[in-house]
Parts: sequence; structure tokens; C-alpha cells
Amino acid sequence: MTQSKQRCLLNAISTNDVEQFVSLCNGGVCSLNKPVHIKTDDGECATWPPLCYAVHCGIVDIVKYLISKGANINCQGWVSKSGVREYFNPLFLACKDKKLDMIKLLVSSGANVNCQIPGNQIEEEEGGSLDYRDVQNTCLHWAVQYGHLEVVQTLLECGADVNILNSFMETPLHLACDYYHPLILKNLIFYGAISNNRNHAGLTPLAILMSCEAGNNLLDQRKHSIRLLVRAGYNLQTDTCWQHMVSCNSAFRDTSDSFPDKPFILTLQNVTCNPNRLLHICRLQIRKLLHYKISAFQFLPISENTKESLTLPDCCLNLSDVVASTN
Repeated sequence: MTQSKQRCLLNAISTNDVEQFVSLCNGGVCSLNKPVHIKTDDGECATWPPLCYAVHCGIVDIVKYLISKGANINCQGWVSKSGVREYFNPLFLACKDKKLDMIKLLVSSGANVNCQIPGNQIEEEEGGSLDYRDVQNTCLHWAVQYGHLEVVQTLLECGADVNILNSFMETPLHLACDYYHPLILKNLIFYGAISNNRNHAGLTPLAILMSCEAGNNLLDQRKHSIRLLVRAGYNLQTDTCWQHMVSCNSAFRDTSDSFPDKPFILTLQNVTCNPNRLLHICRLQIRKLLHYKISAFQFLPISENTKESLTLPDCCLNLSDVVASTN
């Protein structure tokens, strides 16, 4: 395809000229899945599958047309800026641009909500690969890392796997604790994010959450998040980082206020000294048996009050107040 025809195609998409776009497709100018290669005057290079470009431009009519004609809904493209190549697919672009309705449209049309995207690639001048950080994040990982609460909520509602691992053995919960987005962390826990596996650095989500120096203005928020995590079913007994702290008796004997983990250790000691009631244990087991599928609660032959209790409203109280008070 010539450069002029490529620009004509991209222009038809960006201006929502469906008639012109269909005409170009029928005339053989483009195929549904053949990417368009472009290079701008500022040196930017990109490979845009038509569906990716339509999603990027937010053109719903052309997105629906391409899907109806069998375009690969999980197609992949890339854009290169300053020697760094960034990969994407339609769902990732919708998430990046916070197009919530587009996310729902793509997932309902068959997009893999748990599809993992390669990391950024740094290129040499001749085009060879100098470095490649293959993170294999999902859209949920990305949205959690950058704090896009509404995107996170939409992906969770669409069935995103809340405990999926990237290539660094990180779940979205690891990232929520690391970048510390308390409301996102709350949403992840609500949907069953209680995995306590270690990432490549050997840290569990709890260990990351506790890595906050005393006096930090987020201290109270983090202590609240720790209580919430444990109350929602996080297993301290199998958290190897926590067990290591327990085995270090000096940690508990240390009375110095400068000891960084002391506030969190005291919080956890307080939580573990108050065992869960039988009712709460039953709620946690029911949530686990239903794989934390919130929609499934409504089909249980139980009272509405009991269904409501399965969402753990008592565990999630006051987090927004804690956040608001520190803003």
C-alpha cells in the first residue's frame, strides 16, 4: 500500500467516514487484519492494524464494522518513539485512553480481557534489539499501576483475573501495594485478590504494603489497608515474609520508634489477637467457593441481607474517609 493510500485509510478512520473506509476495504486498498505502517516527519514509526487505530480514535462505528467482518479483535501493533517500541492491542488502547464503553464493547465481542502485552523494546539505530523488558502485563496490571480506578473497576466487572501473574511474578495486588492506590486495592480485594505469592524480588503483597517508613503521611492508610487485607481472607500463616518477621524476635522486642515496620507489626498483632467469628469465616469460605464472582451471589437461595453480607461491607467501611482525610 502506498503512503498516500495509507494516509487516506487512516484519515477515513479518524474522521469516522464509514462509507469511504468501506469503499477502501472493498477496493482492496486494505484488509481487515493487515497493519498500516507509517513514519512521521519527527521520526516516529508505527504499525497500526485498522482495528487498533479505530479504537485509538474512538470511532465506534468503524470498530463495530471491523468486528462484524471478522477482524482479529486481539491484533497487536506498535509505536516507536525515541528508539523505544511500545506494543499494544485494541483493549490496551481502550484502557489507556479510559474509554470505558469501548472496553465493554471489545470484551463483549470476544477480546481476551486477560491478554498479556509484551514490554517495551529499546532499539539500536539499525533496528536491532538492544534491550527488551518483557513484563507481560495484562490491562489490569497496567490500569492498577497507573491508578486508573474506573478502568480497573470496568475490567473487574468484565471478568479480569484478579490474581493473574506477569513475567515478574507480580499480581495486580502487588502493584496496588507497591504504587499504593488504596481505593484500587480495596476493589481488588473485593474481587478476591488475596494471593500471597512472592514476586521475583521475593516480596509478598503484604511485605510491599509494609515497606513504608514511620512518620510517612500514608501510614494510617496503609495500616487500614493491612487490616482490610487480612479481614478479607489473606492468609498470614502462608505468607513467608510475615513468618520471617515473626521468627525475628528482635522485631517484636524493639521499642524504637525509628524501627520502620513497627507500626505495621503492631497492627497485625492486634488483628491476629482477635480471631474471626464463625459467621465471618463462613462468608470467606462461600466467597472462595464461588471464585469471588460477585454476580453469583444473587443466585444463592439466601436472604438479601445475607447476600449483602457476602460483599463484606463491614470490612470495607471507612477507607474512603481515610483517603479523603489525607487529601
